[in-house]
Amino acid sequence: ILFVPGANPPVAYITNMYGGTLWTATWDPQKKDFDVAQVFDFGTVKSGVPLEIYFNGKADRLYVTTAKPGHLNVFDISKHPGKPELLKSIPAAEGAHHVAVTKDERFAFVQNALLNLPGLSDGSITVVDLVKGEVIGSVNTLKDQGFNPNSIVLLPQWNHPAGH
Repeated sequence: ILFVPGANPPVAYITNMYGGTLWTATWDPQKKDFDVAQVFDFGTVKSGVPLEIYFNGKADRLYVTTAKPGHLNVFDISKHPGKPELLKSIPAAEGAHHVAVTKDERFAFVQNALLNLPGLSDGSITVVDLVKGEVIGSVNTLKDQGFNPNSIVLLPQWNHPAGH
């Protein structure tokens, strides 16, 4: 669950890992409760196991990783945060999970490993050019040694919090 930065009323996105779906919870001040709705089914793009949620600085782009097969899904949420429009599913590798975004929002580094689970732990890191919307490389250092990345964070001078 992650709230859209600056949304009014507040809107949170929720990934349903094994349901393969993306949901929103939108605050209703009259009811003093959230209205919950499914807003995307990753099965429609033959993807599943949605995991992590990120935003760009303007909060008009939503990034969601899906682990099976691995993708970084890019949504436009500029018109309405409760109605994400899928722009692109960028291939990563099985187990696409955490993402580190550079401060200038040019590059994303996708960690392709989920708890060493079989079929969800490629062990690589996919490098994505967010401006071009394409993969530009892969870091296989850990994978080549038989290891998996567990978490990925850039050093402070390069790291964008991406909504976190």
